[in-house]
Amino acid sequence: MLWPFFSSASSLIIPLNGLVGVTTDASGNVYATSNTANTVTRYPQGSTSGTVMVSSGLTYPWNLRFDTYGNLYVADDGAGTIVMFCAGFTAGSVGTIVVSGLNQPLDVAFDSDMNLYVCEYGNNRIVKFAKLP
Repeated sequence: MLWPFFSSASSLIIPLNGLVGVTTDASGNVYATSNTANTVTRYPQGSTSGTVMVSSGLTYPWNLRFDTYGNLYVADDGAGTIVMFCAGFTAGSVGTIVVSGLNQPLDVAFDSDMNLYVCEYGNNRIVKFAKLP
């Protein structure tokens, strides 16, 4: 599918106060972070009505990304951590801190070898974490 550059047409509008991050899972569900509510909300594909999946444990979530196994990683700016939610997590799930001690992590990404990259805004750098064997 192609979207025309500078297109003004849209098919889905999701209102969310404090929206700072958005990603999709393998099924096409949309996940969004709100740094004012400290939540992660899931919107089923094609829906504007969402379910809050994470409502505690995040201090100032920013961007989020799924890995190839379906685990969700959230950059938690306020806590200086990357938090992972295991594939298939449900509403109310608590994540696991997989990286800590960061200075304002804002985004996460993975390469084809599953190495984790973190945009660490507070230190003006990108940090690479090698996948564990």
